[in-house]
Amino acid sequence: GGRTAHSSMPDLGDSALYKLVEALVRLREISGELPEHEILGRSSAAPVAIRCSPGVIPVIPDSCEALVDYRMVPGETLESILSRMRSLRPGVEASVVTKTIRCYTGLEERVRAYFPAWYMPSEFAELVAGELGGELVTWRFGTDGSHTAGEAGILTIGYGPGDETLAHRPNERVRVADLRAAARGYAKIVRLAEAHLPRGAGTS
Repeated sequence: GGRTAHSSMPDLGDSALYKLVEALVRLREISGELPEHEILGRSSAAPVAIRCSPGVIPVIPDSCEALVDYRMVPGETLESILSRMRSLRPGVEASVVTKTIRCYTGLEERVRAYFPAWYMPSEFAELVAGELGGELVTWRFGTDGSHTAGEAGILTIGYGPGDETLAHRPNERVRVADLRAAARGYAKIVRLAEAHLPRGAGTS
């Protein structure tokens, strides 16, 4: 935290924004030291938003928070990540974003924005790659596999059209031909699963 003051007399206050900036600079400095997985690579931490309070002119902010998108790798825990964030600078607090989601049925549930990393070597994934004429790769982004594989332990593979390096960029796009090929691929994956996996395979 900090202490408010009139922004024409900043020396009378204690800007929480400066403190947050120091923590974020430190986060960038240690980015090359974050845990690494031999297959999935290094975890990453990217600040994506900052909010200050009171957040108006002419007041020095006494509170400031950053939203950090942290992509973990297997071996890390929620506790180890929060501890790393808190160690960036004295006074830093860290927590996981929680929110209430509402289902179309009206059911509401409080959930955490916590998506465990997962890596699941699988002969079936190798079979699928071979049958579809592709190669096994790892994805840096998140999918529902964070729950099915990372939490529920269900055999999970990722497959789809598009170029991940274009995600959320101004020129993001997917070729129609790739969509059609992917649709055929999904159907083939189902047939392969029916032929090669016993019902319930991959569940823990």
